[in-house]
Amino acid sequence: MSKPISLKPVATEEPHQLAGKPVLESAPLRRGHKRSALSCFEDSTWDLSPAVFRENARICHVTVHFDSITQASVERTLREFLYARLNFDIPGHRNRLPPSSIRQLFNRTRRFLEFVAARNGGCDLGQVDQSTLDAYRTI
Repeated sequence: MSKPISLKPVATEEPHQLAGKPVLESAPLRRGHKRSALSCFEDSTWDLSPAVFRENARICHVTVHFDSITQASVERTLREFLYARLNFDIPGHRNRLPPSSIRQLFNRTRRFLEFVAARNGGCDLGQVDQSTLDAYRTI
C-alpha cells in the first residue's frame, strides 16, 4: 500500500482592494465612453485615452504598461501612486493628474521606485530617508 498523500493548502494572495475599479473613476470622459469599459486597476496596461480631449494626443503618451516591471513591490507602489494621482486632489497642494500627463509621471516615478528597491531590497517607502534621497539625486 502506498502512503496517503498529505495535501497542504497553497496560500493565495488576496486581491488588491482597488481590483476591479476603473483607473479613471472621476475624470470626465469623451463622448461614447463608459466608465465600466475603462482600464481597471489590475490591468497590465492602462489606456487613459477616453479621458484625453486633445485630438493630437499620441496613444503612447496616454498609456502605461506594467508588464515590464519585474519587482512586484515596485509595480504595486507605482499602481497605487498613479491611481491616487489620477483620482484624488491633495487640498492646498496638488490637483488630480491630467490623464495626458500619465506617461511622464510613470517613467519618473518608476525610476525612483526601482532605485529605492535596489538600494533597500524592496520598495518600501517607509524606509526612504534623506540619505536615500541624496543618493538618488546624485545618480
